[in-house]
Amino acid sequence: MADPEPYLQHVSRAHVEASAAALAELAALASTGPSRKGAQLIRLRFGHLDHGGFLTNVRHGFAIMPVTPHGQLLGIEGEILYAIVLNHTVDLQLRTTLSLIASLLARQDMVRAARVPGTDGLDLDITATSVDQRAAVALQDSLRVKNWRDAALEIQQRAAASGYQLDLQFASPLLSQEEISQRAPALRHVYNHLPLARDAVDRVAAMMSRGFVVRGEGVSAEALAASAALLDVGDIRHYTAHIMRDAFVCGNGYLAVPPPPNPLRLYRPEHVEVTSDSFRVRDPVANLRLEVPASGMLHLRGMNQVGGPLGVSTLEPLLILLGQMEQAHYNVEHNVPIALATGTEQARTWAQRAQDFERRIVAENEREVRDILGGGTLSLQPAPPDLYFPGQADASPATGRLHFGESPRS
Repeated sequence: MADPEPYLQHVSRAHVEASAAALAELAALASTGPSRKGAQLIRLRFGHLDHGGFLTNVRHGFAIMPVTPHGQLLGIEGEILYAIVLNHTVDLQLRTTLSLIASLLARQDMVRAARVPGTDGLDLDITATSVDQRAAVALQDSLRVKNWRDAALEIQQRAAASGYQLDLQFASPLLSQEEISQRAPALRHVYNHLPLARDAVDRVAAMMSRGFVVRGEGVSAEALAASAALLDVGDIRHYTAHIMRDAFVCGNGYLAVPPPPNPLRLYRPEHVEVTSDSFRVRDPVANLRLEVPASGMLHLRGMNQVGGPLGVSTLEPLLILLGQMEQAHYNVEHNVPIALATGTEQARTWAQRAQDFERRIVAENEREVRDILGGGTLSLQPAPPDLYFPGQADASPATGRLHFGESPRS
């Protein structure tokens, strides 16, 4: 499906500044102000990302689910993070953000209803789709007769009247260095356990690592042969594949390139702190802290976030999808047998609904994964089996199963 809106391959400084100013104004207009007694706090932080065409161009934004280093996806009681794709018009970015806020409020009403005793949440996916569609239609109707500022004020007034306190913030950069680092284990899990994501990343890494060509004008055949051998014997291709995978999966890849004869060295992204003129590396095994000058480190980024030197994982929009699939599967695998063992008709009915829920979630989320990735990487050659160093086909260290939990209240 073609994107009806223009996708900007290159964005100007004027575009970035105009978009940032408009989104910051939207955040101020839609926020409800100081807390009122009894109001439910909803905190939303959104900011710009540029995925460089790795994801489909029809994806105008996506949620970034708060997650712990142990794979626990945190609930809406904490702060909600949302990435706005920079490579679209300012008008489209504003409409995307307004639609997000409207759906967020509508879903909160849905969650309130789901907490009524006697409900089990096994129809929430169907209800959420209907809720989102109604919220989108209502916003479209509003924008036909109002400008975006009036629409933002209308959302603010509706939120306050419904007992919500909206605390909205436009952030640049969207994610801090600490937040990016603690997300790495869960994102490696996505790469390891979502075949479509692994294939997309590996195809790009393979393309980049096989891109070394040795050429030279007036250079002897012996010298060219020696240079080609250095690429193979020195494992340059393996190092390149690994740093590319780190960049796409964790958001950042780091390869120290010291003067000869010192060897190349890959660093885990969560062990590197980026400063204005150097890279501070923590080596927990040797209990050392190193400072590598900017000239001695190759730093690659996945998605670029405006306003900071760090990248963000290209797999971020897939994290919540895999989490939902794994949670639904765990529910069927562990709770359905217990329910069936009771032998009651009510338990059998619940077990059937839980299995239906899992099938729906898996089918819908797998379709959305394909839509998000867009299929562009399928035109690249498949990755060879020896793309990475021996024994490192999986990215590590990764979390175990993703699971949902309540976030700590502030």
